[in-house]
Amino acid sequence: MEHIITKGLTGALINLFFCFSYINAQDTLVIPQTGNGGVYNTCYATVWDTGLDSNYTNNIHSTITIAPLWVQQVDLYFEIFDTETHFDSLSIYDGPSPSFSLIGTYSGTSLQGQIVSSTSNSITLQFRSDDILTHAGFKIWVSCLMSDEELISSKPIIYPNPVSTSFYLSGIEMEEIESLEITDISGRIVSTKMLASFIDVSELQSGVYILLIRLKNGRLHYLNWIKA
Repeated sequence: MEHIITKGLTGALINLFFCFSYINAQDTLVIPQTGNGGVYNTCYATVWDTGLDSNYTNNIHSTITIAPLWVQQVDLYFEIFDTETHFDSLSIYDGPSPSFSLIGTYSGTSLQGQIVSSTSNSITLQFRSDDILTHAGFKIWVSCLMSDEELISSKPIIYPNPVSTSFYLSGIEMEEIESLEITDISGRIVSTKMLASFIDVSELQSGVYILLIRLKNGRLHYLNWIKA
């Protein structure tokens, strides 16, 4: 996924400040045992099953909705996904409730390491488990595409994404770049990188980051990426 602000450097910095002010702290959300777990206006969160870092419980039937304001898209990265195949399942809906379009129903390890995205500003998770076996469950990272960003399908891009230890930066000439910086989701610079198309990020903890690409012409690109 790649985002670019086309308002010049000043506009971009203002936009980034707004985005970071809005999502300046990570939330930990836990899907409840039963019922509606609520609607959360967050763009930086981890979503867990009922067991957190242990196995989920039996007889779960509940929902949770992620619906931040002023965003164009909600992205879910499944760092962990392990349920009893066919019997314990996660259904994902493209909207603020299960009455909206079903993106898919998943079980086993089918979502491990995958990204699922909404087509609007909200996405709903519905988890069901039976009364017999349980597994590790899920840990999901939430990130967003802000609505006042322009999504560019071409260049530049980071690949692979999610990232394990390193990534390639493609689609931009190194001589056009002034600097490369990595920030956390709060906007704090955590690393400054040499100008290169191959970038080692093995020193970083798992999480959601942004690569800031400052160009010599004053334009600023920033690319969301996930360190697995």
